[in-house]
Amino acid sequence: MSTNRITGLATGMDTETLVKGLMDAAKTPMIKLKQKRQLDVWRMEAYREMTSKMTALKSEYMNVLNQSTNMTSKSSYKVISSTRMDKITGLTSNAVDITTNAETSVANHTIKIDRLATAASAESTAGVTKDVQSSAVILDLNLSGKEFKINLDGIQKTITLNNYADMDALILDMNDKIKTAFGTGIDDVNGKIQVAETSVGSGMLKFTVGNGASVMVAQTADVIENDALAGLKLTAGDSNRLNASAKLGDLKTRFNTELTFGGVGLDELRFSINGSEEFVFDIDTTLSEMMSEVNANIKANVIMKYDEVNDKFTIESKTKGAGANIIINQTAGGFFGAVSNIAAASYSNGLDAKVTIDGQEILRNSNEFTVNNVGYKLKATTANTIDINMNIDTQKVYDNIKTFITKYNELIDNINLKTSEKYDRNYQPLTDDEREAMSDDDIVTWEKKAKTGLLKNDNILQSMVYKMRTAISEAVGGGTGLLASIGISTSGYEDKGKLVIDEIKLKAAIEGSPDKVADLFAKKSTTHPVYKRTLTLDERKIRYEEEGIANRLYDILEDNISTYRDANGKKGFLVEKAGIVGDASEATNFLTNQIIDYELDIADWEDRLADKEDGYYAKYAALEVAIQKMNTQSSYISNMLGGSSSGS
Repeated sequence: MSTNRITGLATGMDTETLVKGLMDAAKTPMIKLKQKRQLDVWRMEAYREMTSKMTALKSEYMNVLNQSTNMTSKSSYKVISSTRMDKITGLTSNAVDITTNAETSVANHTIKIDRLATAASAESTAGVTKDVQSSAVILDLNLSGKEFKINLDGIQKTITLNNYADMDALILDMNDKIKTAFGTGIDDVNGKIQVAETSVGSGMLKFTVGNGASVMVAQTADVIENDALAGLKLTAGDSNRLNASAKLGDLKTRFNTELTFGGVGLDELRFSINGSEEFVFDIDTTLSEMMSEVNANIKANVIMKYDEVNDKFTIESKTKGAGANIIINQTAGGFFGAVSNIAAASYSNGLDAKVTIDGQEILRNSNEFTVNNVGYKLKATTANTIDINMNIDTQKVYDNIKTFITKYNELIDNINLKTSEKYDRNYQPLTDDEREAMSDDDIVTWEKKAKTGLLKNDNILQSMVYKMRTAISEAVGGGTGLLASIGISTSGYEDKGKLVIDEIKLKAAIEGSPDKVADLFAKKSTTHPVYKRTLTLDERKIRYEEEGIANRLYDILEDNISTYRDANGKKGFLVEKAGIVGDASEATNFLTNQIIDYELDIADWEDRLADKEDGYYAKYAALEVAIQKMNTQSSYISNMLGGSSSGS
């Protein structure tokens, strides 16, 4: 709160300046507290910057979800390429895809595919939808100027009618107009309209107004169209294909054989598939909703769909092979059977895939399977045997290792820079008065220097680098497995733990000893295969000795940046020190707590200084009063003395 004070009237003193000088001296301890608080804020930001760099390295190169760059997995060091050649023709075969893993032996194989695995299925034996047709014989042929729309495979055309002397004239005129619009014609079937099949190879579905398997959708647009439809005895919206978005109750009469319902209220369909719990659908369920629910049921294990092109339903087992059949138990309503045209004769059992691998005949109930750590994905049968030749992709593995080491070196560089950066005590955080006296550019320059060296000789970061260097230099598995043996070594002392690669030696190791390279980096502990914050010191020691270098580095990173708590309730060292944004530690860490303590001390100081300032002004005010009284008395005495002298 600002206070307006009128001072110095009696004494003539510049009280404001005097008090400010006294207060500036008194503020020194509080200014130092503010500077310490600001240094801790900057220090916390510096720690969090380092934590972010470590998190980025871990997320990109030590994440099981990023298999292509996960350097804690042997698959990153044992990338196998393969070729597939027809033994007779010598041409590349696309009949099978090959996948490998870290346990795959680099060896050649042969395969002949006699039969693919198929799924059990059932399909409608004929179209299921009733044809669009005139509802009665057309008697009134006075149709002049009346219009209606026809949709054929999404293409809509408008047909305009005339007056006709007889049915033959109507048919002839509509023939010409429909042929012009779609390239097809119509016929008169017992006084009703029937549209003929489109020309062969047109790529269009048939459409019919009468007795045919086709699609004709007459859509209401205006009164004229409705009049035309009424004259032709057609119902707007009728089609010879089912609308999957329509309700089952509305589709009831659209099937060739009318759909019947049963169950509670006689408006339900009830059935089970492959022993699933009973499906229950009512007249307000859409056809699409019914199929979606069936397809989502794990126990039914089928895909049910409506094929609009062929006007058929299909049901196919999600599992291929001879053992996966389809069993439908219908308990209410009559969807399966005459309505869907899915009869016993339309069922077919699945077949196992039949292949010969390395001379051994094998049956599998899937077209994707693994034999001796080689994954096979069958795509077509083959007349001849296919030769599968495997080789280590040396360049790919080398690039994986080189990229990882480059990022590792960048992290080491950053840590070493921060821990060796000089701290200049001449550049302290600016006070408010100092900031007011400086330009924005000068402030930026000053604070950049003030922020340097805040992590100099930091024991957490230095300990981390030391552990990383040790993890890299010590043998894996307690044996003679050293990085130097495959061409990776530490550089000079001045680089403090950075790694250098001998490309020729490393590529030779990748090609000649891929399993050794994979073990050096990605070997997992058999005793304690998973990093846990609750492992004891002895357990951690065993895990460390058994695992490869990339996993050791992962553990060291987690020790410092993990947001999970260990057996003592502590998170990673850096997290405990400075916290991580987005985690509970953001507001509860050592530096934040210290900053809060500073802020409380600063608030106490501000109260004390306010009282001190009020005290100074009170004293000067008292002095003013005293001087004023003295001046008044002096004036009185002077007047008295002057008055006596003039009267004598």
